[in-house]
Amino acid sequence: MKNNRLIFIAMLLLLFKALPVLASEVELVSDFLSDVKNYAYKNQLKVKSFVTVRDIKNIKRKILRQIDEAPSLCSELQDFTRANSELSYLFNGILRDLKEKQKFELLQKNSNKSSNAAMAVKQSKRPLKYRLSMAEQMFYNFKFTSCFVSTAKIFVEESPEILKEYESIKIEFSSIEDIETLNQKGPALAKRCETLLLNPEGGFYNIERLENIAVVAAAINVRLNSDDWESADSPVLKMRIIDRLAKLYSLAPHFKHKCMLTMTLSNAYLNIGLPHHALSASYYNKKDFYNKLADSEKSDFIWYLASNLALECPPGNDNSLKIGIECFYEYCRFIDADINIDENAKANRKAEIYLEATSVLYEKNEKYFEAITELDKIINDDKVYAWVKNNALEKKQALQAFLNLKINVMFSNEFMAGKWKVIDKPYKYVPLLTGQKFKLKVELEQPTESNIQFDSVNWYGEIQTSEPEFEFSFVEQGKKQLRVEASLLGKTITRSFAIYVKNKPEGLSDVSFAKKYPIETFKALSKKLIGAQTMVEELEPFKWAAETYKNNGSHNGIQDAARHAYWNCLLTRYFGEDYAKGITDGHEVNASLELFAEVIMDLYNNEEGRQIAKKHSHNVGNDYSCCRSAVINSVENGSTLCFDDLVNLNKDALLLPTNEK
Repeated sequence: MKNNRLIFIAMLLLLFKALPVLASEVELVSDFLSDVKNYAYKNQLKVKSFVTVRDIKNIKRKILRQIDEAPSLCSELQDFTRANSELSYLFNGILRDLKEKQKFELLQKNSNKSSNAAMAVKQSKRPLKYRLSMAEQMFYNFKFTSCFVSTAKIFVEESPEILKEYESIKIEFSSIEDIETLNQKGPALAKRCETLLLNPEGGFYNIERLENIAVVAAAINVRLNSDDWESADSPVLKMRIIDRLAKLYSLAPHFKHKCMLTMTLSNAYLNIGLPHHALSASYYNKKDFYNKLADSEKSDFIWYLASNLALECPPGNDNSLKIGIECFYEYCRFIDADINIDENAKANRKAEIYLEATSVLYEKNEKYFEAITELDKIINDDKVYAWVKNNALEKKQALQAFLNLKINVMFSNEFMAGKWKVIDKPYKYVPLLTGQKFKLKVELEQPTESNIQFDSVNWYGEIQTSEPEFEFSFVEQGKKQLRVEASLLGKTITRSFAIYVKNKPEGLSDVSFAKKYPIETFKALSKKLIGAQTMVEELEPFKWAAETYKNNGSHNGIQDAARHAYWNCLLTRYFGEDYAKGITDGHEVNASLELFAEVIMDLYNNEEGRQIAKKHSHNVGNDYSCCRSAVINSVENGSTLCFDDLVNLNKDALLLPTNEK
């Protein structure tokens, strides 16, 4: 009898020891199948943005990594594809790669005898259903493919109570099939999610599970408060999700929850293609929790900012570059402080960062001398491995050779007699009328003894082609953003610029329009806002602009830009936008085609003046000071445009913001 009791107690102890393991395995399978569903859902979207395509790749990598860490999950994937045969085509490639990998490993081990056992597939006895509920579709539409998962291994694991509540929320949310049920259950579910996130004691520390809970809470809130859910574009809805996540962050009392909600927020920005916003959000929020983290947690968070955010940012943003470099340097300080690695290992780990990160950031942003400085840190360090030094030296030599080259984007129009002009600044606009033929080309400026050719040239934006030189025209007006990427010597150089396209004014001339509205015209004449061509210098817009911007380009310069903006501001103030547009744009109707650049500049500044009048409150009476100060601000802010060259007028002029040179 006593022996039986001992056996019973031993069995109970074994069972209690096994329970956490079983719970962990169930949770592992549940999370894995969630990723499989997410992969299937995103693959079936009819329209895939570049962000969605990136997400699909990230989810696939994650699925493969999970199977690599827990091979039994391969059978879960096979069970899923068998139960949902119509989706098998999505996973055939993954399963085929896994099968080849298993074959290779078996050959490597030379254990043909055990091949049947190693390739055996566990048959699942429980049926699986793929059909997504309405709530799951909503969730997967906003779920981010987390760029950072290692935090889950550093922060402590959640308590069984929190895991139980997490699973309960997931199950209840997944069962919601229609909007009526969401209206009934949604508010309470969102409240339960927020209770976990806003726990002052913390306790919810797994980044991916926290992201899921945050997305559920935000999605419910946005869905129940969006009348235009069905018609709104996905980016619009995702921005509302981001706003809700930002509010959750501001309310979270526990510093580790703030840390992970910051990463959730940044992943959300990455999800809609705004990496600069992602980096800025994390860097700005860092002050709220960073100093409370353990050193290992600080190290991981800084690495997240540097490698997952800064390296994702496209070139051209000096603030993002500054933050990225600062984060990589701070990570290097963590390497220096690590007592578990020797000095040689420290030097080589930092060398890897200089070679693959900081120099890459500088090079991507065309800061080539700074990139060479980073490489010199590797070359001049005796502790760095010889092969790493050689890689740094080769990269430095390539950059030095590249510095002797120059990439120019050039344009030509029908009045330039076959000549070309360089678009030397990204903030300059190329002026163009609708239907007008124009040429663009990218050219390599190099020493006469060199004969380096482009590997490839690709234009993006409103025009997409791979030709180094081409002719084009636009049929619709507006600001057209263009970007060219030229590849050579293993590097890609990007140049961005814009074309400002306007319709040539048609209809009534200013004189004819003025006659059509005799009352307004009489009043405008009395206020000296319009007049005969012989008396223009006595008009209020001319006198004020000449006094305020003396010797600053009366024809197509800053004075000209300010005059047109001020003229339109006054006319709009006293006689309305339609009258102002009819008079001032009508002034350009009979201009010759050769003056197209001047016409486009005047039309732009006319519109700016009318918008100025609509955006500010005016003083009573005939006091013009409100329009004057508003126009001065507009000129100083670069909201008005002038010519970049006051010598070769109308032939090859670019439009320049009035606060630039």
